[in-house]
Amino acid sequence: MTERRRIADPHHHIWDLEAVYYPWLVDKPPSDFMAANPQLAKNYLVPDYLADSRDFGLARSVHVEALPDLADPVAETRWVQQQADDPANDGFPHGIVASADLMADNFAEVVAAHMCYPNLRGIRQVLSWETQPDMRDGIWRENFKRLGQLGLIFDLQIEPSQMEDAAKLARDFPEVRIALNHTGLPDTTNDQGDDVWKRGIRELAHCDNIVVKISGPGIMDPNWTAQSIRPFVLETIERFGAARCMFASDFPVDRLWRSFTDLWTAYIETTLDFSEQEQSQLFHDNAVSIYRL
Repeated sequence: MTERRRIADPHHHIWDLEAVYYPWLVDKPPSDFMAANPQLAKNYLVPDYLADSRDFGLARSVHVEALPDLADPVAETRWVQQQADDPANDGFPHGIVASADLMADNFAEVVAAHMCYPNLRGIRQVLSWETQPDMRDGIWRENFKRLGQLGLIFDLQIEPSQMEDAAKLARDFPEVRIALNHTGLPDTTNDQGDDVWKRGIRELAHCDNIVVKISGPGIMDPNWTAQSIRPFVLETIERFGAARCMFASDFPVDRLWRSFTDLWTAYIETTLDFSEQEQSQLFHDNAVSIYRL
């Protein structure tokens, strides 16, 4: 079953801690709870990613910025492009979502530098942390608008409490395509958090310029199972439709909790009753189309 399912993975990371500075992975003590895990605080290269995904027909992939030092975010894009250009890596990763601070005075220059690399497809700035900027800020919104003018996707990582603001942002800038990361980080461990997420995901689904990456179950529930994630996977697909959803791995982060095979097998089992067209969209076609792979 796994070998027959062709996959395009629209959200994973690679990193070389000697080539690019990632403060959250290398600073001592680690500035992030996950960084303390030795499975993350070491190099994760294309061969490692391909080894993790070997049970599947992995055809394409998108590297999403892994929180490099904002003093030089282009260093990561430069290095990732070098990996994609290396014949030994067979073209992986085929797309790049780069890091940029939408509040920075030099935002336009940073994006222009990213765009020198042919695999660039979008920009991400994580907003799900208290220290991150507000998407209602005027400067932030002006720079967000530029992404639509440049034909770049914005990868949006938020929590359910931020979904109302995100829906307004999407309605105000319909020309910007937005990819919601990690299914909007649903809290599957309590009913109250689940209700907030459901209300938010329904509102976001009304915005035609938003697509969803279904990924990252371990971030919210380290003890997840195929059965526990099934409700929010199906709820997301029901609201957005199969044509606006993509399954993704978030490796190597989600490798902390389950193998690549475990994760994608759970996706397969959850969608066994879907049509072949819907399965192809979710596992491969949408990612290829949206990220121009």
